[in-house]
Amino acid sequence: MITQEIKVIDITPGNILNYGVCGYKNVKKEGYPEKVSWIEQNYSKGLRMRFTNIMSSILK
Repeated sequence: MITQEIKVIDITPGNILNYGVCGYKNVKKEGYPEKVSWIEQNYSKGLRMRFTNIMSSILK
């Protein structure tokens, strides 16, 4: 049997580097630092992002 656990994680300026931006996690990727900076600046204006994480497990 396969079970799935879905977690919805609120992205904040404090944890954004743990989860990445738009699928990118490499801080050296062109444009990445600018995206993080933009998100941090606009968070105080009400911008919110969420990340979904689906974990699958096989039960025997």
